[in-house]
Amino acid sequence: MKVGMRSPSIKKSVKARTTGRVSRAAKKSVNPLYGKKGMGYVKDPERAVKNSIYHKTTVGLSDMDVDEFEDPGLPAWLLVLIFAAIIVGIIFVIKYWETVKTVAVCLLLLPVLLLIVKIKK
Repeated sequence: MKVGMRSPSIKKSVKARTTGRVSRAAKKSVNPLYGKKGMGYVKDPERAVKNSIYHKTTVGLSDMDVDEFEDPGLPAWLLVLIFAAIIVGIIFVIKYWETVKTVAVCLLLLPVLLLIVKIKK
């Protein structure tokens, strides 16, 4: 019995998602037990047990939580704001380099740096 990650099949996933709703509705109208939970155990108990063990011991892509792997990062507007503040700070320093003291430059860039550090935490 396989243990671990199931290999994804695009062909099978597309087929499963595009199976006709009409054909399922027709089968359900003929057989009221069609599609009900636990009917696999009635129809073929050995196969149902194997399938349940297989699905408990393996993991598919749809079973994985996307939030675990996805790092949303910073919102785009905040990145633009930080970038604009840095550019304005650089232009200010270049324009007034002779008259601005080092302390003033540090005070100008300090809020931006603190914002970046706070967001990273």
